[in-house]
Amino acid sequence: MNFRKVNLYLRKLLKYNMESLAVATKSSIYLDKLGFEVSYKPENGYKIEYSYIPINSVKEAILYEIHNSEEKELGRFSNLDNILEVVKYLEKYPQKVVENILQTLK
Repeated sequence: MNFRKVNLYLRKLLKYNMESLAVATKSSIYLDKLGFEVSYKPENGYKIEYSYIPINSVKEAILYEIHNSEEKELGRFSNLDNILEVVKYLEKYPQKVVENILQTLK
């Protein structure tokens, strides 16, 4: 077996896999304290950061609480998680926040 050909093949394969692992989209939406979407970062409210990984079609959402303009991570969710568990975890937050997380993971 030609070592050079194998090495070249492995390098191409690794490069392809690394490129396909790249996040295709990464965005954020801001919500006020009642969960309604706003176009600016509120002083008190929520932020949902979402991303999509194309290689395995995983959608991920990260929920942050914004208090006095400081962000605190509340949870990470993906479309691979059990939706009922996600809803149960989010039951103490406004309904609009839950709806936005579920819509993001859809």
